[in-house]
Amino acid sequence: MTADAPIEMVTDHRVPFAMVAEWVMLSGISAQALYVQACMHLNQRRGDGEVWPSRDDLAARLGYSRAATVDPYIKELVALGAFTVSTRRFANGMRARNHYIIHKEPPSHYSGPRSLAEYYARKKSVRHDESTADQVWNAPDAGPTSRTDCPSFGSAPPGQSSSA
Repeated sequence: MTADAPIEMVTDHRVPFAMVAEWVMLSGISAQALYVQACMHLNQRRGDGEVWPSRDDLAARLGYSRAATVDPYIKELVALGAFTVSTRRFANGMRARNHYIIHKEPPSHYSGPRSLAEYYARKKSVRHDESTADQVWNAPDAGPTSRTDCPSFGSAPPGQSSSA
């Protein structure tokens, strides 16, 4: 290809993406990665918020070999109000795969930030002790002594070590 060769650009080609609710990502729960994986299963055309990936698939997507590893994450999302779990049965009474309803709006009891803008507004309203901050940040060869607690993707389920 030469420098003066025309470049063909194709428009309207969209890469699949998942939309996740900011309030869940800002809630501080350790189940954020499971929430993202579940949102990746949403069918936007159906618009019902219902997904039904197997626990085995969810565990594999998070890097775990056992389906039961995701159970604490699911419970955490249910407790937060981000998921409703529905267990279905086949006609013969055997248990089928769980169906998960993903909630994009926080429940009425949720008191955390609902958007990134609200997160920053709350952060700005918290006053820091300037003299302590100056001592930490201006000390020779000293970096910050603490970080904002922000759970990482793939972190261990609640109550377990990261070597699951």
